[in-house]
Amino acid sequence: MRLTLRTLLAWMDDTLKSSQVREIGKQVGDSPFAQELTERINRVTRQRRLSVPNTSGPDATDPNVVAAYLDNDLEADEVAEFEKKCLTSDVNLAEVASVHQILSLLGQKVKVPEGARLRMYGLVKGREAIAPRRKSSRRREAREPVTKPIQPWVVPETPRRPWIERYGPAAACVLLIVLSSWAAWQSLTAPPPPRETRPTVRLDTVAEQPAAASPTPPAAGVGMGAVAAAGASPAAPTQGQPDNAQMVRNERPAAAAAAGELASAAGAPAAEADKKAKADEPAKPNPETTKLFPGSVATLEKPDGVLLRATEQNPDWERVIDETPLKPGDRVVALAPFRAAVDLEKLRVLLSAETELRMLPRTPDAPPAFELVHGQMVIRKPEAGKFRVAFAGQTVDVDASSDAVFGMERVNRNAYGQQDLQAQSLGVLCQEGEVTLKISGKTQTLKAMHAALLSPGGQIGSSPADALPPWLSQAEPSAYELQLKEQFIKLFHPGRPLLTEIVGALDDERPEVKQLAVEALKSMGDLSYLMPTLSRPDDPVARRETMAAIHDYMMRGPDSAARVREELNQLLGEGLGGEAYHMLIGYTPAEFAQPDVPARLVSLLSPEHQEDGIIGVRELALATLKQLTGRDDLGYNPDKPAGKGFDAWNDLLRRNELRPPATRSSGKVKARTKGGR
Repeated sequence: MRLTLRTLLAWMDDTLKSSQVREIGKQVGDSPFAQELTERINRVTRQRRLSVPNTSGPDATDPNVVAAYLDNDLEADEVAEFEKKCLTSDVNLAEVASVHQILSLLGQKVKVPEGARLRMYGLVKGREAIAPRRKSSRRREAREPVTKPIQPWVVPETPRRPWIERYGPAAACVLLIVLSSWAAWQSLTAPPPPRETRPTVRLDTVAEQPAAASPTPPAAGVGMGAVAAAGASPAAPTQGQPDNAQMVRNERPAAAAAAGELASAAGAPAAEADKKAKADEPAKPNPETTKLFPGSVATLEKPDGVLLRATEQNPDWERVIDETPLKPGDRVVALAPFRAAVDLEKLRVLLSAETELRMLPRTPDAPPAFELVHGQMVIRKPEAGKFRVAFAGQTVDVDASSDAVFGMERVNRNAYGQQDLQAQSLGVLCQEGEVTLKISGKTQTLKAMHAALLSPGGQIGSSPADALPPWLSQAEPSAYELQLKEQFIKLFHPGRPLLTEIVGALDDERPEVKQLAVEALKSMGDLSYLMPTLSRPDDPVARRETMAAIHDYMMRGPDSAARVREELNQLLGEGLGGEAYHMLIGYTPAEFAQPDVPARLVSLLSPEHQEDGIIGVRELALATLKQLTGRDDLGYNPDKPAGKGFDAWNDLLRRNELRPPATRSSGKVKARTKGGR
């Protein structure tokens, strides 16, 4: 259906069919001229001082032409001429719009008295058309009207839809609800399995697991800040650490107790059946002497989420489904929001989300050893409290009491704007019991509610901890974390490549799922997929999450920062790549005080730049300006840089008002980390 003045008036007066309304509405939405004409019609019809069209002059219009146009009785050339006259004259446009509106509001056939109709025709033709009265005894018959009555402007009644279209969808929904309820009832009332098929109880598991400690209510915003104040490098500024990771849920005691009750109820026949079943199973390591598989140094428990492993022979990450032995050199990472548990003989290590662990070789008379690459881990009441932890080229000997509950995490102490990045330190937080640390000939003993910070140089600093972060104090996952796990696990399908599933999750409409996908790519260290997401068009959520993820990855140390610099140069070139790298690290207030730095950052917002990846550079420049000036985005959109937002930043630059706020006069600027999102 073509968009003409007549169809536009019908659309405005709601006299079209529903399908035609949608079609004309879409055409009006796509046409700026039609939108402007609609506003003009609304304006002229409400203007009180507009008169009717003249009968002479350039704007003269015959009322019969208006009626013929509205009845669609004019020729094509006359229609074009009349519409042109309406578009150039507010009087004619108001005339045709008002008449059309009046006809659309009548809704039924108009009853006009005969005398009134004749009087109107007399007024149009003039007094000379009135014939003198003749004296006659015979009554004159009323003549028929010269023209036929105009058909009423009535929208035809919509035909009634058949009953299947009206009630079919509702009936289908009711049937689906009934079937779902019946299926749920059948699953809940299924008969219990026979006692002969009860699960096998691992005696070593039951013996090594004490009762779980009740979680301590966490304090918001508590991390390694208190520890950093007593660290070995006083010149390095304190940085907040992520605090949204939590400890892995320990369900072995409940499973062991349930299995013990089944064994007691089954009696002797069930025990004989168990012996026969165990005789048919393949030989496994004796749980009374060791929990390790032959040739392994640790055992990775069966996960309930997405857990990845990489070996020296196959450095690519692969998903772990079942209980898996770990050999020296194997790496394990738990994607957010999932957790994992690693058994090193009588020592269990619980990995929080986004934590990577690398197994180290050991001799028979040496304690277990591993490297905490990044993230946090928790150890609860170990049976064997001696082990070794490697980080940043250092090795820490740990000796914990049997009632100790403590955690370890890699701590970033690089300041915002610091160019020479340092490797992350190791923080130790003791919740209960006693933990002794030994590094480079120095020894430090931690009591309950104390924390220590071990620098890459081998120094130790300790201080009391007023409260502990949630990943250590909360033993059970929160309701929000359980909801995230349920949403994210549905994106992974058996048989499909893991990387394909994670990259596909970037297209999910839910912001929390996009964030988990970005964090998964960061945990895997796959920058080849993470860098293009920095310039993802029309997706500010993915861009900002990627920017924060790349910043966190850089803060792991010089090697990670060098890899980010290489990827940026390959994607953007050395010029823009260097600018993006500097913005990711940050500008100090002293650097931002130089006149050319604000001008260069504002120039990166310009719509004139059309290079590949420029959207990500605009996003970084906008975030840097907001960080250093304390302002909002001023209406600037990196996807559509031209407009008032870009002009507002240029005005501030011309007025020399791009400088840090007074509250940051001390020279300290906080970097945006994952914990502050």
